Amino acid sequence: MRARLFVIGCTGSVGSSVLSVCRAYPDRFEVRAVAARSSAEKIEQIADEFKSSAVVLTDASAATNLADRAGDRFSVLSGISAMEETAARSDIDHVVVASSGTEAVHALLRALRE
Repeated sequence: MRARLFVIGCTGSVGSSVLSVCRAYPDRFEVRAVAARSSAEKIEQIADEFKSSAVVLTDASAATNLADRAGDRFSVLSGISAMEETAARSDIDHVVVASSGTEAVHALLRALRE
């Protein structure tokens, strides 16, 4: 069974390294959801590549712009609370926090509680 991941900070250097491991071992990892601050174009490419079901952008404007393009490929959520809710989803086995920002702290705490 593949580990189902939510990768927070997927557009940064550490997040990109996590995704490289997922690419190398597709039989072990499934990237169910991804999050970033505002890199809508980059996260869109990532979500399409990994067939992620959800994208979270903490920047509301970037999320709105991406939602207009996403159609039914994946859901687009916005804000820190959306990141926290995604971390608690029952179809997520592991949350990878690859972000240096404080926005991910609440999601990390929620994942630890769940």
